[in-house]
Amino acid sequence: VLPLTFADSITTWRLTASASSRKGLLGGTTVPLRVFQDFFVAPQLPAQLTLGDEVQAPIQIYNYLDRPQQIQLDIAPAAWFSSTEKLATTVTVAANDVTVVYVPLRITGVGDDHFEVSATGEQTSDRVQRPVQVLYNGEAQTLITSGRLASSLTVPLTLPVEAITGTRQVTLRLYPNTLSQVRQGLDGLLRRPSDNGMDIVTQNFANSLLLALLQQSGVPATDPQYSQAERLSRQGYQRLLAYESVTEPGGFSFDNYQPARPWLSAYLLWQLTEMQKFTHVDSQLIMRITNYLYNQQLPDGSWPADLMRYYGPWRPRQARLATTAYIAWMMAESGNPNYAAIGYLRQATSDEMADPYVEALVINALLTDPDAQGQAVTMLTQLAEQRQNDQGLSYWTTTLTTFQAGWGANADMETTALIVYALLQSGEQPDLAQSALDHLLSRRDPDGAFATPQLTVLTLKALLLAAAHEEVGQSATITIQLDEQPPHQLVLNGTEGEPKGITLTGLLPTATLQVTVQGELLAPYQLIRDYVMPWTAVAAVSAATPDQPVAITTTYDRSTVALHEVITMQTMITVTSETGSDRRPEAWVATLGLPPGFTPLPADLAALTAMRIVSSYEVSPNQLRLYLTRLYPGRSYALTLRLQANTPGYLQVLPSQLAEQYGNGERAVDMPQSIEVTVP
Repeated sequence: VLPLTFADSITTWRLTASASSRKGLLGGTTVPLRVFQDFFVAPQLPAQLTLGDEVQAPIQIYNYLDRPQQIQLDIAPAAWFSSTEKLATTVTVAANDVTVVYVPLRITGVGDDHFEVSATGEQTSDRVQRPVQVLYNGEAQTLITSGRLASSLTVPLTLPVEAITGTRQVTLRLYPNTLSQVRQGLDGLLRRPSDNGMDIVTQNFANSLLLALLQQSGVPATDPQYSQAERLSRQGYQRLLAYESVTEPGGFSFDNYQPARPWLSAYLLWQLTEMQKFTHVDSQLIMRITNYLYNQQLPDGSWPADLMRYYGPWRPRQARLATTAYIAWMMAESGNPNYAAIGYLRQATSDEMADPYVEALVINALLTDPDAQGQAVTMLTQLAEQRQNDQGLSYWTTTLTTFQAGWGANADMETTALIVYALLQSGEQPDLAQSALDHLLSRRDPDGAFATPQLTVLTLKALLLAAAHEEVGQSATITIQLDEQPPHQLVLNGTEGEPKGITLTGLLPTATLQVTVQGELLAPYQLIRDYVMPWTAVAAVSAATPDQPVAITTTYDRSTVALHEVITMQTMITVTSETGSDRRPEAWVATLGLPPGFTPLPADLAALTAMRIVSSYEVSPNQLRLYLTRLYPGRSYALTLRLQANTPGYLQVLPSQLAEQYGNGERAVDMPQSIEVTVP
């Protein structure tokens, strides 16, 4: 007898079983399994609420008997809510009927918790838990500084007095070695891509490189993070196949509106070659991509510049050099060196390249050819002189938009990552390479993620190179003290694979952190200051920003609605000017706040995707995220969506926001609103 566990949903399950004998005989059967309960309860509380919401939590009770039942309902008390009524009641449900009980709750605590309902019938009972996340009525904001603990450190901590009380805290993370910096951020780095084509292509490469890094770290295949990376990589591979051109086999594009792109096809060739190391990849696909790239190559060894992808001060010759270098580098990394392209690149002059981003691409391509490495090192030495300095760490800047639509600070970091990779590949100036790598790592968010998937890809490639040559074995004792509080002590060993850290909460707007180091290990550190600013303050700052290039406003046709009625939400997006001196942003993300418990009508979601500016969308409990393209300066765009009210109460709505997906951090934030849903 083999015991099996099934969900208690009232349905008929189909159980399929198969077996084989030692003699090779096969057998199988399929049987129905009917699951039945006298009754069950189904809480319909929104999965995400805001501190201060007043909600009447709907609890549905289903009676499947041919006679009425009396049901005793009990709601488990929890720290995140209070109620003006008793949390226990008796309900009579008619035969073969369903009824709803509304329990008034005032949301008084924040965090992840659950809503638990117990129900006792005449013969059986039921108990259900639903997860609930309660947010502050504000935006979580973070200040991050990084460096290496070469000696003792005194840090004055200043946090906004306007921050919501109780949200100020500081976290100090210490890293024994290079790989430990990635292990800390795996949860932030590993993620399923959105439905946006560019995100799918780059994020899948990042997931694949993370899997390679885990293998290099000796993490067993049974590790949950290893399994997650492997699963995401395999899923990503299947999604990538949909982007191959039907008319140009081996060529890839981001969507059906665009022709195949040689640079993107080369990028996928590199990605698939890396994936071959740990999963099955169709060898015929790799051959098709390789043949496609050779067929697109011009007689002089170059590839045509894909000028549709370039916004900013790109010149035709410069764009062709960048495209050729990009493709030649990717092909060489995939085991297909292209010496005709290298010959073309060796003729390039500094005036023709005229930007560190282009120079970095050309250098990486030249480093793949032994005969061109001397020229590459000379160029790299000259490029090193163009570095900038930020708190002792090195980086480079660019005036251009990158292949993956990064610009501004994100393009600067991509350029820096390309140069770090070239420095590590060549073995030149290791101290400069480490300084620039530390700069990249200092720009991660608190979860360990980088600003864009492409930056993740380039930095991980550099980390894999750096970790292979790193010397470990030193140790240090770190003492941490906040103001006059008792000190905390951490011991770091360079051979450890995990970071260490401490979080101190309840900070005043001003404080002082003292860090003392004893030992030889020069440990990288990350100091994270967290707090939550009220949404009203965030929106006010956005509105007061001079020369704001974009704006977003959301309005509702009414602020009070009856339960199950439909309201209309209209969001107006306005692009008032160029967001850079002479460039047009390519990819935007509009995050629209949805009232808790409201459901967008499917027909309206389908209508949004029919608009050329909306490439895809994602719906979460309290937000609708739209991936937008082709927004032009001087135009306004109206997005209309009908929402059905399913939860009564006085509900706060997250403000709508508009930001560039791969840009320089520019965004617009609307004022928060509230909706009241009444029970007829």
